[in-house]
Order: sequence, then C-alpha cells, then structure tokens
Amino acid sequence: MKLLNQDYINIADIKFVISSHTSTLNFAPEKLVESLISNNIPKENIIVVCGGKDQKTYSENIIFTNHNSYDHTAIIEIIESNIISKYYFALHDTCEVGKNFSNLLSKYSAIKPYKAITEKAWLNMGLFTKDFIYSNKNYILSLKNCSKVRAILSERVYSKVGEYDWFGLYSEAIRYRDCKNIYNDEKKRDVLFFPYLDLYKYQSYDALNVMKIS
Repeated sequence: MKLLNQDYINIADIKFVISSHTSTLNFAPEKLVESLISNNIPKENIIVVCGGKDQKTYSENIIFTNHNSYDHTAIIEIIESNIISKYYFALHDTCEVGKNFSNLLSKYSAIKPYKAITEKAWLNMGLFTKDFIYSNKNYILSLKNCSKVRAILSERVYSKVGEYDWFGLYSEAIRYRDCKNIYNDEKKRDVLFFPYLDLYKYQSYDALNVMKIS
C-alpha cells in the first residue's frame, strides 16, 4: 500500500527531455523515443532537443536549438523554451529503456527535488522537479555553449546545487564491454545497464579522448 505522505511518480506528470545533437540526431534518439513510446508514454511528453543548429526552430516533438551544451542541452532548453511540467526526466540520446521502465519508475517516490540515476549522480540524468530547475536557473544557463571539457567536469553538478536522492546504487549497475556497434557509427561503446529502472546507456570513449586519458 502506498504511503499518503509520499509523492509517488505519475508518468503522466513527466516530460522526458532528451539531449541530442545534429551529429547524432539521424540515428541515436529514434531508438530511445521508440522504447519510451513502447512503455505507453505519450509521444507529446517526449521532447528531443537537438543542439548545434544555427537558429532555434520547432518541429513536432523536436526542438532544434542554437547551442550545444552536451549533457545540459535539454535542461537548458526547459528554461529557454518554457517547457512546463511537474517533473522532467533528462536523458542522453544514447539511451534506451526496456519494457519494464514505466512500471519500475512509477514505484518510486519523489522525495527530493532531484532524483539521480545512482547515488554517485554521474551522467547528469534523472528526474528533476520544476522548482529545482528554476531555483538553479542562473547556474544552468551559465552552462550554455559550454566546452566539452567543462561538460565532462560538470558531471554530478546537479547533486551539488540542491537536495537529491537516487533510484539505485552504482554498484548494482551492470557494464557490458566490447559490445556490438549499436549505431553503426564506428564508435566503440560499452553498455551500462541500470536494472532498477530497466535503463540502458550506451557509452562511447569520447570523454577519454577529450581529457587525453589513455
């Protein structure tokens, strides 16, 4: 039985915002969007934010925006395009959800303003409240057009600017190495699977190259 003093997550109250880019728009977000729709999430609640365009335009559920802010692109666009919702679930376009995602998500409560994927809050993904976004508006907008290095160094940033909790422990995540080429884009990726959300993140090694880590 659900406790009355817990704000359990209602899927209908969430806008799923996906950070993408012109370089990946044609192949990466489609897999994620289709998997969300397969979880009975309404298409109108799924918004792909494509960075790296010359000007801002809107096309169905895609916002083409004139900045590239990596992990922060979609979160910035919540503010700049005035996307109204009780909650926002921020994802990278190189994610996919399994068939149990919605059922698992609805079993959690939103106790804190930000609910990260894990306690370590890597990846800058998770569930944000409207209050969290707007109370940190100035800082979030300061990340607009950030460099790739700053984007990497901004990992976990949202766990440091407000109260947060998490869906599960990082130690419970499962990493699959030497996986097949998910997107046929010649990039080597690992698969990071979060079983407590039935969520997959396909991770490339770009960050290692940018930071010159071997």
